[in-house]
Amino acid sequence: MNTVIHSRQRRVLWFAFLAIGLLLGTVWATGFSVSNSANGADNASNRVDGTAHANPNIPSPYASLVTNPEDLTVDWDGFWGVVGADTAMYEVDLSAAAGWKSG
Repeated sequence: MNTVIHSRQRRVLWFAFLAIGLLLGTVWATGFSVSNSANGADNASNRVDGTAHANPNIPSPYASLVTNPEDLTVDWDGFWGVVGADTAMYEVDLSAAAGWKSG
């Protein structure tokens, strides 16, 4: 009789585990775990001290320091893209940035 009780308890625990797994899988599959903005607008960027900027679309002061020294060329081998040589896709020169110290 004692083994019957343990067998039933074990079966109930497995069915509960299955039910919880199905429930969590359904929640994940329907996208309830996705986080979105409440009003559909982008959030403003935050300063380091934690206060929001007055204008969220502030351009980066480093944007003009990034250049494209070489163009990336891609050849095709059937359905696959092949890069023939190492290519520097971008270059950043921080020597003109304010407060930058080398060494």
